[in-house]
Amino acid sequence: MKKQLLAVMLLLSFWGCAPGMGDILGGNPNNGGSSQKDPYSRRDPYGGNTPSGNSQTRTDDLRRGRDAVNSGTTPYSGNKGSYSRSFRVSVEGGTMNFGGQNIPYSPMGFQIAEGERKTIIFRSTGDKKNYLTIPVEVEYRQSILLFDSGAIRLPYESSWETQKGYSNLSSGNRSQASGISISVQGTR
Repeated sequence: MKKQLLAVMLLLSFWGCAPGMGDILGGNPNNGGSSQKDPYSRRDPYGGNTPSGNSQTRTDDLRRGRDAVNSGTTPYSGNKGSYSRSFRVSVEGGTMNFGGQNIPYSPMGFQIAEGERKTIIFRSTGDKKNYLTIPVEVEYRQSILLFDSGAIRLPYESSWETQKGYSNLSSGNRSQASGISISVQGTR
């Protein structure tokens, strides 16, 4: 049993590290064995969208984020796990799915910093005694704000330091957010 496990581990490590082996062993057969792919053009693991909504823009956003981190222009200081700034995020307008119905929600604001993940509880508007709630996962990592478990992705922009607004955003995840507005502002 140990020998089989060791053999599988070696095969997996070889497959992941050897240039072109992924293509030979079942990767992209039309690639001709070349593994010279742009690492930033991979498929979005969150299945989400950026404000512009196309994959080329997501690739460009990822490149911008990488370049900003390398040049030190983001709040991320470059030391793993440390950050120097946090942001105030406000979410308002539009609707979310409460109990199968798209209903307006109460505006929500929260603070988040690099490496943080939070569950924000949104509340439907209307009767104070009979309101509905929905939890929404929000995370800020690698200079990208991920809303609704990554369904909406907002890469860091220098305009966040003063304030930047994004409007008419939608997600296909749990909250089924539609037409929401998110604004991000640096905190001091």
